[in-house]
Amino acid sequence: MKNIIIIGRPRAGKSTLANMIADKYHYQIIRTDTIRNAFRDVFPELGIRPYTAIESKEFQMFCKAFFDKNVKQPRNIYGYVIDNCETISKR
Repeated sequence: MKNIIIIGRPRAGKSTLANMIADKYHYQIIRTDTIRNAFRDVFPELGIRPYTAIESKEFQMFCKAFFDKNVKQPRNIYGYVIDNCETISKR
């Protein structure tokens, strides 16, 4: 099993490519914007927003725990495709 990470600017086609890979190879898609939005909803006091989440130590620790628990485990025999723009600075 191999995992794929797709990184790029918004509207660059990351989700389209992730969907194509998932459809063809039966990969599970993990969208980091969904993770960020859920984290923001649970912890609104942290002020998490697009392009600022990556700078939050709490968000980094949450993502590390999430990926350690979910992506490294062989639950999905095909693999994961991670759709990610959170690591790109807006500046």
